[in-house]
Amino acid sequence: MSLFMAGLLTGCTGRPEAPPAGSAGATPSTGATGSQATARPAADPTPSPEPPDSGGPTMDTIIAQTRHFQGDLNAPVTIIEFSDFQCPYCSRFSHETLPLLKEQYLKPGIVRIGYRHAAYQGEGSFLAAEASECAADQNAFWDYHDRLIHRLAVEGKRDFTSETLKQFAAELGLDSETFNACLDEGKYAELVRSETEQLQSLGVSGTPTFLINGKRLIGAQPFELFQQTIDAARNGERDPSNMAVEMEEEEEEQPLTEDPAALGSPEELMAMLTERTRHFQGDPNAPITIIEFSDFQCPFCSRFSAETAPKIQAQYVETGLVRMGYLHAAYQGEGSFLAAEASECAADQNAFWDYHDRLVHRLAVEGKRDFTSETLKQFAVELGLDPETFNACLDEGKYAELVQNETQEVHQLGVTGTPTFIINGKGIRGAQPFEVFEQIIDSELEE
Repeated sequence: MSLFMAGLLTGCTGRPEAPPAGSAGATPSTGATGSQATARPAADPTPSPEPPDSGGPTMDTIIAQTRHFQGDLNAPVTIIEFSDFQCPYCSRFSHETLPLLKEQYLKPGIVRIGYRHAAYQGEGSFLAAEASECAADQNAFWDYHDRLIHRLAVEGKRDFTSETLKQFAAELGLDSETFNACLDEGKYAELVRSETEQLQSLGVSGTPTFLINGKRLIGAQPFELFQQTIDAARNGERDPSNMAVEMEEEEEEQPLTEDPAALGSPEELMAMLTERTRHFQGDPNAPITIIEFSDFQCPFCSRFSAETAPKIQAQYVETGLVRMGYLHAAYQGEGSFLAAEASECAADQNAFWDYHDRLVHRLAVEGKRDFTSETLKQFAVELGLDPETFNACLDEGKYAELVQNETQEVHQLGVTGTPTFIINGKGIRGAQPFEVFEQIIDSELEE
């Protein structure tokens, strides 16, 4: 068996074929660093025609659909970043690694970098992406991008409300009346939504994800890994013209960490993960163990739990063939952490999975992830838990350190996006369809 990750989730993008007059999208924006998002009418975003079916997307297609670039447009190496302004790993890349790339590769004209919206983390992500497009109308996409990154990476906040986003525009000297009208009218709401949804169909499940002349990198990888991939592209190992992009299939398997040997054999990895996992469903003696790394605020996690997990339960868990474990990867901020803590407080009353299902229902069915202390306490009441005990547990932060430590340990394993699964040592990224899980489980059972 392999320790390697075996696939991605979903993701692709569409841009206006003809950007609105005055939009920075009319030509690729270049240069150095320098309320709620609702489905409101857009400014006339017409999706680009679908590329011909050639076995997958090409780098040329993706470049043509990218609105914002930094660097020499004739650079031999092109990096496309799929990113989310509320994603902490995206901000880490932009704050720590991107400046090194600019110094070594952009300034000498070797690399250009393009940006695509993958607004996966809810309303704040969508609104920040819309705001960046409104800034692009005033030729300030990258300046606004950098202000959003600074807010998360340096100030430690991602309060991307309409008021905050308008204040950033004022700080940057943009015309406030024009910017505010653009944001309030939702001029780019449909564009951001369309781009994000199309990215999902490409296989982009987590952010940041990068294409370097068609070669895919996932996560806020160290500069040295970008350096290695860029240098290989410069040496002609990958031709960017009409190159098939690594999305749904990979030429190389992706390890859980940069040093897979450090994790030991698949058996050792599973033994370590099983020991650390507090919550299981299924027969402890089942021949197959699935460990899920998940976040209660992650829409892809809720999709898996609502659509795919019940099929796995019926076909494999209830028949004693599979047991499923859950580890916290609370990557999406305070609401994620608080929901994870609340699930542990429910576990004190033997109700982890019931509480887990209530959280999933809130996001997957009710379409809300307002995981405040009050909401989480209400869920406990609905499930018939002892409110006094539950509330004291949550208010005292009984499991705050546990959730934080578990999340950090999961990230140290190399899990940069959720959901991620380990099946007897084999990894799957993203809310893959049931058939993918079925194939791997059946293969393991045959062995």
